[in-house]
Formats: sequence, structure tokens, C-alpha cells
Amino acid sequence: MGVDYLPAYTEKFPDGLADLGPLGADRYRDAFADGMWQTVTRKGRVNALPWEANSAGFYYRADVFEAAGVDGEALATWDDAIDAGKKIKKRTGLHLLGIDKPASQPDAANFFQMLLQLQGTFYFDAAGRITLGSPEAVTAMTLIKEMNDAGLVSDLAGGWTALENSIKSGTAAVLPWPTWFGSIIEGLVPKESGKWKVRLPPAVKPGGTTAATVNSTHLAVAGSSVHQAAAWAFVQYVLTRPASQEAIYRSKGIAPALLQAYEAPVFHEPSAFFSGQHKGEIFLNALKARSPAVNYSADYARALKTVADAQTQVLLKGADPGRALRNAADQLARQTGRELAS
Repeated sequence: MGVDYLPAYTEKFPDGLADLGPLGADRYRDAFADGMWQTVTRKGRVNALPWEANSAGFYYRADVFEAAGVDGEALATWDDAIDAGKKIKKRTGLHLLGIDKPASQPDAANFFQMLLQLQGTFYFDAAGRITLGSPEAVTAMTLIKEMNDAGLVSDLAGGWTALENSIKSGTAAVLPWPTWFGSIIEGLVPKESGKWKVRLPPAVKPGGTTAATVNSTHLAVAGSSVHQAAAWAFVQYVLTRPASQEAIYRSKGIAPALLQAYEAPVFHEPSAFFSGQHKGEIFLNALKARSPAVNYSADYARALKTVADAQTQVLLKGADPGRALRNAADQLARQTGRELAS
């Protein structure tokens, strides 16, 4: 179960998922990446066990950056990335990155969400109040507007197929996607091995963090199941054994939330595709960084739609980011009955 939809179950159906604490989950409290335990516990219940931990990433075509005279590792902030994007566009004709501008898919605001989390904020605060009108949110949307106004954003309308086609045709120099996306790139463009590099994304503000756990996946057990003990045995086998997590990573590149798993050599091997970089260690550094738990809340799906619509207004109609987000916050408050954060 995705972390983004877990609260919708636990808040609306308190007994819908089994409490894994009495089955033995409590002893793994400190075994996972920072912030993970808070996302799977609520009111003393352990509703799931963390499986996959994805940190924000910055995959880029190193050969394109080199052709444009840009050092990808030297980008300290997203302002630096915008400057680099302008050079890349001028010298190679490629866009910096792509966004689903008309919000044809529910996850069209993934990049905006990442920029929020790099600032330590989200759509809701810990108390469940709406934070879409926050200075951090306005900063994030303003950065996106600046990129778009400069012609640095390609349109990925059409969802996953459009994204795949963009990667295959090389329309953008950067893919700001999380840990798991590396294996997708390798599978789509294997002949580009050695032309790619990866790093953590630039900070939003000078001196800010470059580490953010942007999404994760958990395993839960149905509260109505008569086989809870057997299900828990499976969860333990898959998620608490480093060997199991290593096998999954080798097969699909899915990064585990279990920190002990990273003692395996596979997470420290150089990647031929990513120019000999130790890709596993790059993302491990992000998981070790302090990362607060994110409150997705039961209204995450509504927030996604509201935010994506606001982004579309900014990208396609030139709307003011602050005004669009304030309107989005007001709309979400009316829909959910939640308070606006001051």
C-alpha cells in the first residue's frame, strides 16, 4: 500500500488493517529510515511495515551537460539549475525537464511536491491543516513558472507513455524522479549507458537540504483476515531480512526502507550505466539524512487534484503562483472542512 493512500484507510476504517504491534512489529521500530515509522503508526497502532523508501533524485544526461558547458554536480540550488537549463536549451535545443502541463494524470504535480518536501513542507501540516498557501509552496510554484516561461519545460501530457517516449527521444536533459526510476531509465535506453549520471536534487534555497523521502510503499495485513499470523510471517520474511531486500533491489532497483539491507555489497557497487557512480550510496546518504514524517492525510487525493489544477493554470494560462495556490487552498478547505494553516 502506497504511503500516500494509507491514511485514507486508517482514518476512515480504523479496524480495516490489522495492528501489527501485537504480532511483533514493535521490535522493528528503529530498523527503518528516519520518518518511516511515523508514517505507518497511528494512535498506538502499527498499520503496516515499511518496504520501499524512495528519495528524490536528479538523473541527468552528463553528455548533454558537458556539451553545454555545464557541471551537473556544481548545481547548488534550483536557481542554478534554471541557469544551466537556459545554457542547455541554447546550445543543444533540449528542455531542462518535462511536466504534464494539462494534468492529464493524477501525479502531474510530482515535481512540485518534491520541491515542497525539499523545503520540509507538504500539502498538510502535522495537525492536518492545509499549507498550500505557504511561502514554501509559492516558492516551489514560482520556480516552475520561471522554468516554463523560459521555455525549459516540455509537455508530458498523456501520462506514462508520454514520459517513456520523451526519454527514448531525449527531449529533456534532467529527470527529477526518485530512487526507483533509475532502473526504468536503464531499461528504456540501454544504449545510453555511460551517458547518464545521478545525484540528489539541488536545494531550493542556498544551504537547504538536498535529501527528501518523496514516497514509499508498505505491506499491510487486512483486519478481517483469519490468517494474520501467516501474513505477518510473510511480511517479516520480505521486509526485515536484508537478503530478501537485496534480491528485490537486484531484480527491480527498488530501494528498501530497511537500513541494515544497505550493508550488502550491491548497494556499494559502481554502476556502468550511470558513469561508474555508486548509485546506491548516493540515495543511501539521503535516507540517512533527517527526514520528517509527511502527513498525507485522508484527503491526499483531493489535494492532488487541486494542486494539479493550480499548476495547469500557472503553466498554460500564466496565472500568478501565489494567487493560484491561495485559491487552491481555499477550494480544498471547502471540500474537506480542514483549516488553513496560518
